[in-house]
Amino acid sequence: MFSDQDTTEAMNQVLQRYQDNFPRHLLAVNRQLDAGIMERLVEQRGHRGLRLSFEPYISLAAGGATRISQIADSLGVTRQAANAVANELQSLGYIQRVSDPEDGRAKHLVLTPFGEQLRADGLKVAAALQTEYRRTLGDAEFTHCLDGLESLVARLPDTSPEIWLSIENTPVDARFAALLPRLGDYVSRQLMLLTINRGHPGLKLSYQQVLTLIGRDGGRMQTMAQVHKVSKQAINAIATELQQLGYIERRPDPRDARQLLLHFTPAGLDLLRDSVNAIRELEAELAGMIGDEALHALKGCLRALYNALQPEPRLNAGDLDDMARNLLSRLGPARARELAELLTALASSAPGEQGNAHPETAGRTMHRSEEWITS
Repeated sequence: MFSDQDTTEAMNQVLQRYQDNFPRHLLAVNRQLDAGIMERLVEQRGHRGLRLSFEPYISLAAGGATRISQIADSLGVTRQAANAVANELQSLGYIQRVSDPEDGRAKHLVLTPFGEQLRADGLKVAAALQTEYRRTLGDAEFTHCLDGLESLVARLPDTSPEIWLSIENTPVDARFAALLPRLGDYVSRQLMLLTINRGHPGLKLSYQQVLTLIGRDGGRMQTMAQVHKVSKQAINAIATELQQLGYIERRPDPRDARQLLLHFTPAGLDLLRDSVNAIRELEAELAGMIGDEALHALKGCLRALYNALQPEPRLNAGDLDDMARNLLSRLGPARARELAELLTALASSAPGEQGNAHPETAGRTMHRSEEWITS
């Protein structure tokens, strides 16, 4: 018979494995990369109305005239879904439809001059971000990471010739942004299918936005919305579906009775256990494509990049930890260091504050803040 302590320890082990793994590192870094590209295209390049789903259409159309059917087959979506995105891109002026010279009934998608400019701007922004990531990891490790990504994506069963051609047409200095989303899409879909096959029908990819950000002490919907850059209403809708499936429940926040926290139910913990087993199965599949050593190296560099970029709040951390990581995520390393220096100066000059603090406590606090900024 298991004690409550045994049950709690088992739950903590499951949560730890679910919250610290290769797919999580991959998808979080990919999410930050996508968000960084979008933000810079809007703020620095003046583009409007962009969505992440546009990227593969722009890349495929940049390779030459392309039919909707070819795009749908390459992306693994229905022709209706592909046509809907194409219509939106056309309304924004990024693509146009031209008659197929070999079949007058068919239409090709080609980039307009405005679409060509978006493509060029996207490559420049992606190259700038890749340079930042290379500087973060170091030249040798980042090159090894890029080589591992290219080797794995080339062997994915859903990498069509059209998609691979679009990757090869991407300059090497921006290729990280062409490779990472392809692997991220495959990993997301495979994990969902493998978990569904373990007795969890009805799962959706969107559920990751909630499930991955619930820790031992629960999860806040506002934090989830900020991390994924969606509305709190969208997160609430996902949470409601997960609650109806029996995976999560809402409990009052012990620090603020007006707020509700999301917690896993026993069925939710079963889902996490099955997800962890699905991750093991997926990693075995990927290792079969490129070998254990190459996959281990790729996992290591993405973990290092995840730890350096801190693209999401650390679960189960205290308030000060959450605040530090959230600020670092918003400000970026350079501005965060400026803030750390400013706080140090203010703390040193605050009347009575420094003198009232125990020297060892003050030292630990400053060391901790510096650790957040430089890690």
